[in-house]
Amino acid sequence: MNGVYNATVYPYGVSLEDDVLYIAQDTECYACAGLRLGRTEIQTKNITSVLASVEVVKMDCEGCEWSLLAVPCWTLQTVEEFAIEIHGPVPLLVRKMEKCGFLARHVSDVNSLISMWYFKREG
Repeated sequence: MNGVYNATVYPYGVSLEDDVLYIAQDTECYACAGLRLGRTEIQTKNITSVLASVEVVKMDCEGCEWSLLAVPCWTLQTVEEFAIEIHGPVPLLVRKMEKCGFLARHVSDVNSLISMWYFKREG
């Protein structure tokens, strides 16, 4: 839809471990998708194995970006670039990425609670 043809879409979610989650598909609150238990089954793969197989990550996951705080730097550093939509206050996540050796660049604000960031691995 975006005219990008050199990307691969994988039919699973990314989590801290391989798992199966059951979530609600919320048609009234798109930003709430995945935050409530429901009947829709989602296979998830461990973030370490997923990141090891990609060069660029586009993360727009309605709040799950905060799980990156639990990911070790050596795992994050397997990726060259991240484009992340951050919900809420940004300093903790930006600081984590900078500590892991990424240059941080604020791209834009969607609103007062959501901002877009770009991170590129140094070196």
